[in-house]
Amino acid sequence: MLQSAVVSVVLLSAVLVHGAPMRSDIEDIPRGVDFYEDNTVHNPIALKYLNEFGYLHTLEPTDKQYENALKDFQDLVGIEKTGLLDAETKAMMAQPRCGNKDITHRGSRHKRFLYVARWENKIKDNNLKLKWYISHYTKDIGREAIRKAVKKAFGLWENQVSLTGYSLSLTFEEATSEDDADINILWAEGEHGDPYKFDGPGRDNGNVLAHTFYPNFALKRALNGDIHFDDYETWSVNSDTDGASFPTVLAHEIGHALGLGHSTKQEAIMYSVYRKENVNLDLDDKCAFNWSYNGASQLCLFTWLLAEVIPFGKGSIPKPDIDRDASNLVADNRIELEDTRDRPTRERLVKAHLRNTVLPLCREDNHVEEHFKALLLKDLSFPRDMVEDYAKVVCRFYEGIHREFSTPLTDKFHDIFRVNGVHRYVQDVERFENLRNSNLDELKFDKNFFDWLIDEFTK
Repeated sequence: MLQSAVVSVVLLSAVLVHGAPMRSDIEDIPRGVDFYEDNTVHNPIALKYLNEFGYLHTLEPTDKQYENALKDFQDLVGIEKTGLLDAETKAMMAQPRCGNKDITHRGSRHKRFLYVARWENKIKDNNLKLKWYISHYTKDIGREAIRKAVKKAFGLWENQVSLTGYSLSLTFEEATSEDDADINILWAEGEHGDPYKFDGPGRDNGNVLAHTFYPNFALKRALNGDIHFDDYETWSVNSDTDGASFPTVLAHEIGHALGLGHSTKQEAIMYSVYRKENVNLDLDDKCAFNWSYNGASQLCLFTWLLAEVIPFGKGSIPKPDIDRDASNLVADNRIELEDTRDRPTRERLVKAHLRNTVLPLCREDNHVEEHFKALLLKDLSFPRDMVEDYAKVVCRFYEGIHREFSTPLTDKFHDIFRVNGVHRYVQDVERFENLRNSNLDELKFDKNFFDWLIDEFTK
């Protein structure tokens, strides 16, 4: 019943896993084509990329299919949707990333739970306890430095993942052997015993840094939760030195090992662009975990809805400074402020983004409310009998944002929301008691509400 489900380190693209990466036909495209030369009608390297990561399903697309695929990619990484293979799009494609698809056209609701999973039968006395083990080390970093970084990264999740009102805690401990571990960590090159070989360092040989298997990759223990790093790359524990930042990548990958997908929020560890500094869990990271393991809540519902439109308001984000060296993680400098860690500054930033965020509002003469119903089902696992009422809540939520921040409007839902997005909170339909028992009439989306939400959102 379970298909392969693996997620890999991504730097500038979000991942949605659906079986193995497409390797057959696209391998026929030769390497060595200069990605940065003036492109032909359909640049071979871009064509390979768009096919491999789910944006296209043919090596001979029409011009319109090619344009739409580029727009989908541009939308996913938060740059201007030109539909052209411009310099910024090429730079984004050249960054270190995962080996799995960004977009998968999902089928039934049951299959959706294959993409993001959680550990079952590991929770006792309100504690999720997992063991880790390092079976193969890299020569780039000393073993003790690696183990210290691993303990610190797991400790980050242990100490920061809790939310008020949730009782489940998280514990990681080092196992005595690989067989005793839930999460096996290793470095490898090329073929290494799973379906996803590493492709080598640098731009022409690929840009995959690592991959992590979701907890339900297989019915048996093999590979579930395991984290693999590409030893072709140069690794470092110091974010100020050259090479891929092991602590930064590992902190993100632990989220995948727990079953979490990617976030659209820049400050989140699970955001697809890695920052080398200030690695801490964001509210969106906490909500993704707690929604999955504890149950749905209003705070996390509105956090998810806000993260869907912040900071990707079209035209409201400075363009990022792209480092074309595929061996390095780049700093996220989309927000041009001297100190975005200052909380009042971040609150002002969110409000400024909201004033420039284009929103589709629910009207009798459009289908926006129906699209919100689909989002609740697909991306938040809502029970079908709750979708009707909560789609109206979502309509009121975005209407409130428009009213309080005078946002620009659009009738084009799909220009704002990613139908095939990967920002998802997963939960069984039985775990929605908190939302089911809420008095929806009491929800007032006014200044006081958004002051509270933005305050929580920027903690």
